[in-house]
Amino acid sequence: MAMLNIKNNNKLFHLIIYLIVALQTFGYDGSKFGVFHTNYTIKDIENFKVNNSYPCPNESSFNIADNFISREGEEFTTCDYQYLCNKKNEKCILFNSPSRLAEYSSQYENIVKGNAYNDLDEENKEIILVSCSKERFKRNKCSTDTCTKNEDCFSDNCVNGVCMTNKENPIYLCGPVKENSEIKVKCLLSFEEKCNENKDCADNANCTKDKLCVIEKEPESYPEKSSIFIVIFAILIILALIFVAFKFFQWKKHANN
Repeated sequence: MAMLNIKNNNKLFHLIIYLIVALQTFGYDGSKFGVFHTNYTIKDIENFKVNNSYPCPNESSFNIADNFISREGEEFTTCDYQYLCNKKNEKCILFNSPSRLAEYSSQYENIVKGNAYNDLDEENKEIILVSCSKERFKRNKCSTDTCTKNEDCFSDNCVNGVCMTNKENPIYLCGPVKENSEIKVKCLLSFEEKCNENKDCADNANCTKDKLCVIEKEPESYPEKSSIFIVIFAILIILALIFVAFKFFQWKKHANN
């Protein structure tokens, strides 16, 4: 009987924990999340000792551990540590959210959206965390909330109301990774930043043919190249038709004579 009571108490305890987690997750006010300024550098963040305890430590992005998938496809569970860093701002900012930045920024057809988030350390201020590369912005594959000055963009580069990437000040996105059976925090290039290979990019994003970090929900397309091919093909068809028509009228003229 005592053993049965212990088991029932354990079940009740776990049920209460699950209810707390559910209420915290579903009751999370999306308009209230945002960024905190910290004194951490990339080196500090990559030295964090990760864990999956409840609640997660203060330096984490949310108090509940989450499930992740390594670049090799292996699942693992740990607390999340979402920080964004760049060269201009030696100190990194913490993205305080129950979900990864990719879930808010990566959309259908590989479209990237740079959203503005509340600066939780400064009232009535927002920061746009993800910026657009020139290449994908021209192809309507990336957009951002409207900026009015460089300070509105974490990239510190506002161009005609759009936050653009800054090759002199690339953004790094930190988060949990699993490498060689070890779970750790690693800071890699954020979305739309220039890269050389897949492993340079954060959140399992791919390094595309344009050498840009993009989460590919489907194979990346390059419509401008296809459009150029179609235009050239159409011009050749028109020229061929003109040539055939010219030869036909020449033949008809000689036939009448």
